[in-house]
Amino acid sequence: MRNEYFLDTQGNKDVSLGDLAKIVRGRAWLVALCVFLGLVAGEVAIITTPPTYRADGLLQIDSGGKILPITIEGLVLGETEVDTEVIIITSRGVVGSAISSLGNVRTQASPRMLPIVGPLIYQLPLPDPGLGWLRPYAWNTEKITIAALEVPEDWGDKKMTIVKGSGDSYKVRLPDNRVLEGQTGILLRDQNSEFLLRVDELVGESGREFIFWQQSLRTAVESMQENVKAVKPSRNSEMIMVEFEDSSAELARKKLHALLETYARQNVLKSSASAQKGMEFIRSQLPEAERALNRSQENLNLYLIGRDSVDLDYETSQLLQQITEVEKRLNQLDFEEEEIKSRYTVNHPKYRSLLTAREKLNEQLAQLRNETKNLPETQREVLELNHELATSQEFHFQLLNRLQELEIVQASSIGNVRILDQAQALETPVAPLPFQLRLFSMIIGAFLGLVLTTYLHFSSKGIRGAEDLEKLGFPVFAIVPHSVNVAPGLKKTYLKSPLKIIALENPFESTTESLRSLRTAMSFGIMNTSTESVLLTSATPNSGKTFLSINLAVIAAQTGQKVCLIDSDMRKCDLRHYLGKPLDTLGLSEVLSGQKPVEDVLVRDHKIPNLDIILSGAPPPNPSELLMRKSFDELMVRLGALYDLVILDSPPVLAVTDPIIIGRNVAARLIVARHMKTFPAELEAVRRTFEVSGNHLTGAILNNYVARKSDPGYLYNYRYGYGRKSRYGIYGYGRNSEKELSDSASSTIS
Repeated sequence: MRNEYFLDTQGNKDVSLGDLAKIVRGRAWLVALCVFLGLVAGEVAIITTPPTYRADGLLQIDSGGKILPITIEGLVLGETEVDTEVIIITSRGVVGSAISSLGNVRTQASPRMLPIVGPLIYQLPLPDPGLGWLRPYAWNTEKITIAALEVPEDWGDKKMTIVKGSGDSYKVRLPDNRVLEGQTGILLRDQNSEFLLRVDELVGESGREFIFWQQSLRTAVESMQENVKAVKPSRNSEMIMVEFEDSSAELARKKLHALLETYARQNVLKSSASAQKGMEFIRSQLPEAERALNRSQENLNLYLIGRDSVDLDYETSQLLQQITEVEKRLNQLDFEEEEIKSRYTVNHPKYRSLLTAREKLNEQLAQLRNETKNLPETQREVLELNHELATSQEFHFQLLNRLQELEIVQASSIGNVRILDQAQALETPVAPLPFQLRLFSMIIGAFLGLVLTTYLHFSSKGIRGAEDLEKLGFPVFAIVPHSVNVAPGLKKTYLKSPLKIIALENPFESTTESLRSLRTAMSFGIMNTSTESVLLTSATPNSGKTFLSINLAVIAAQTGQKVCLIDSDMRKCDLRHYLGKPLDTLGLSEVLSGQKPVEDVLVRDHKIPNLDIILSGAPPPNPSELLMRKSFDELMVRLGALYDLVILDSPPVLAVTDPIIIGRNVAARLIVARHMKTFPAELEAVRRTFEVSGNHLTGAILNNYVARKSDPGYLYNYRYGYGRKSRYGIYGYGRNSEKELSDSASSTIS
């Protein structure tokens, strides 16, 4: 069995999982409340959150069979051409074009809702209370459909108001505060601006207001970008899965369909535009190529006529053929450069590869031309003229051939994108999901409940049990549990009947038993003293001193002792409420001021033999000065001789100095600590105050103890007893040690 069954308020003891379980069990109602509130919050979220529908489609990107990265950066990052297309699909250009093709999709309209609770009221079938100030707000039947809306460009995202009138009429409040009147089904135009509106449906009571606006293109694009998602099903896949979410299944399908069609169309236009650009370049080169061809043919003919005829030998013909082939390849590189320089920079690997190939061909061409220098002059001239003609013919042929290829490409251009699955929306919403949301709300509620329970337990720095008092060096005389038969929190000023003395009315209650233990502990604690007198005080008000004083006095008197109870708190005068006496009842203040002898102020009750009570008397202006008089010392000596036990109920130490003055004339000084309400620092301050005055505290009483299942030592400390059964429960005699009483409930503060 563990001995550490109370948590150390200073955090010096370990806390096991079992201890935490008991802490949570002690406030299980709080955890259950948090779970319930979380479930309620989840239900509200389910009701007020508009349903979200999802549409999806599938694209295929034809990258020519290439699945390897096309750039050095792609090789490092693992990016392919498909990754680039994923970004293009969600780009502003594609999304903006898709929105523009949808027409009135940027128009937004809804009934005006009450702040905070409006969406919940709109979803619930609640009756309209008909209050005038609620007339502009939607209840649960309002509806608006706007068929056409055009606004000036600077009115984008600015909200306007429609006020329902009688019948089909309505009024529109524009952003410039002008008001227009219109009717449903009829086009409304503003003569002073580009505003145009047609409302096809307007349902609601007269006076209901509706909010509408047209999103700016930028806002609409950003909104659509947030709701669209394009991903590759697998790393090296050439497929792209595109999903889009919206508040309407049909609207989600339409928007995604427009996005896919726009993307596919732009892909085709991109391929066609590339072919068109190549054709323009070739057509610009053809006239000059034809002139160069004619000029080369004419030059060769004139030279041959002048030299009668010159034939090239085999070696020279081969050299001419090689030179022509190299120049042909150089011309092809020129065409390729025109195509790729619009797509890549000079530093791109593909562009640099082309430049490297050209450099090698130029070196080869220079070497071949160097060989022609060793030929005879006539052969060299014929070679040059034939080479010039061959080059012109080849270049002209390549231009015509390339032009025909580009014309075919442009005519049959279909892009490299294919829509495999058209946009299709699910009939059931993807959010909110009721079951998952309820489960999540309950989990969050339970978690918050656990956190709150643990925080409340460990954040409380009040005295938890006898161990806390013993750590502070106070002998514990008794632990007084809570009394279920005394109503807490009574305002004594308005009482119409005396407060209950449980020692008389409930003699078998556990609280009364603990007071008997206190009486026994006191009898040993003040044994062999000159006067058997006890001072009951506390650090702060509302600790239960008066409750303990009157019940302790009654219990002591019931044993046959002659007891005197003094209310030395001449400021609050609380003891009189247990006797039903008025405030002007004579008492201690009159005795100390010399107005009355002590015999004249004694209060006796035939129900309580052997008990005399001295009330506080009329509240004096100087209670401390009265207590410092010699008459108080003489009074205590006289009472000590007349009574077996004198009990003094005094004010709180940290509030006034009266207990310090009274403490000089008593045998024992007991401080009352209220369970979970009195703090260790307050008790330390009381101890120092008494020590400075030359006195010391005899011990402490833990009052108003409430056993909590959250205390780790609850099960070990739970008090058992036996006795007769009354209408208040089982009352009887049990163990009287402080440990065994520590789990009972504490007395209610009077």
